[in-house]
Amino acid sequence: MEGVEDIPGTALSEGITWGWESYPDYLDVIGQRHLAVDFGSQVAHGPIRAYAMGERGAATSPQPRTTSQQ
Repeated sequence: MEGVEDIPGTALSEGITWGWESYPDYLDVIGQRHLAVDFGSQVAHGPIRAYAMGERGAATSPQPRTTSQQ
């Protein structure tokens, strides 16, 4: 993220931990924090599809199992 988004590494290391792999894991990490503000999140379809289907997601349609995983 530091190189791609031009976010200083110090800002990344002082924020939340990166101890998640899935969106539910992310929500668990956020839920454990004591935050003074509410926040929302938006998850794009492309990364979710790539996570569930890997490289084949670029060329094939998802099967019912992968659709439910997404």
